[in-house]
Amino acid sequence: MFLRSTADLAAEGERRHFVAISVRVVNSCLEHGTVLSSFKSPLLKKADLDAADVKSYRPITNLSVVSKLLERLVAQQLTTYHRLRGSAALL
Repeated sequence: MFLRSTADLAAEGERRHFVAISVRVVNSCLEHGTVLSSFKSPLLKKADLDAADVKSYRPITNLSVVSKLLERLVAQQLTTYHRLRGSAALL
């Protein structure tokens, strides 16, 4: 049996805390049908770039992890709903 270090236990606690917060945020978005503005805001490549120049922003593939997770969860729910209820559910 291996004993876990204090650092390992601390890291596990941080992961659990992050997961708990992420679950609350995602559930709130789904419950209220809204997305936090920070999930939708484009990100500048660097803080010192001109915000008025479109080329200063990161590509859409650099969305936040939580935003991508939310998108996948919604897609999964819609796919499951459609599969269980058929195309009549879309009417």
